[in-house]
Amino acid sequence: MPEVSLIRKPGRPTKLVQATRDRLVQAISAGNYYVAACQFAGISYDQFREWMRRGEAGEPRYIQVYQEVKKAEANAEVAMVAQWR
Repeated sequence: MPEVSLIRKPGRPTKLVQATRDRLVQAISAGNYYVAACQFAGISYDQFREWMRRGEAGEPRYIQVYQEVKKAEANAEVAMVAQWR
């Protein structure tokens, strides 16, 4: 994986930190819709969609959040299907 630069650019600090990712994944794993999960994590839905787009495109900084969200979606689906049976 390519190295991510640690040089800070001017502007607002990122909200893409472990605590935000953990809360986002927790909410999605519980079966919440994206909008509710974003509110729980303290980010906007637009920001979430941007992270997902960039992760899917393979940008190193966003790949992990993309993969974590996709895994959380699968876990939530499996749990819901098990409840229906």
